Amino acid sequence: MKVISFRFYTVEVDGANEAFPQGRKVARPQVPFRLTYKGRHTPAMLGIIDSGADDCIFDTSLADVLGIDLEHCPESKFHSASSGLATVRYCKVTLEIGTEKGPEVSYDMTAGFSKLPAVGLLGQYGFFDRFVVIMNQSAGLGTLRYLG
Repeated sequence: MKVISFRFYTVEVDGANEAFPQGRKVARPQVPFRLTYKGRHTPAMLGIIDSGADDCIFDTSLADVLGIDLEHCPESKFHSASSGLATVRYCKVTLEIGTEKGPEVSYDMTAGFSKLPAVGLLGQYGFFDRFVVIMNQSAGLGTLRYLG
């Protein structure tokens, strides 16, 4: 069984404001990924491991990099905690998950594309159904065990 370690990355989510005078930072579980489609691939980037997301959703800018014409992809709705109901276009791609050194696991999946405030959300269908995910926020570390 393939095991991949990942870490939490601290990001600033709010500048100083009335509620958080010093600003606010959060630790997010993120893992390097890249998408491939018909011989084209995105650069490696960090995707947020999101147990609250039903699907794996990526920003439409990645579909542009891959040369995917989203107008010809099936459409559905996605319920986002941050922006409510969103329209998503779905396409079959290859998802590569890895470490900062490179991909360690690669598999075909149906990915959603929509305008996002993040590059990619790794959700239940397409990610959590492929891995046993162990997260330890206090240590800032996690482990993925690929199920195949």
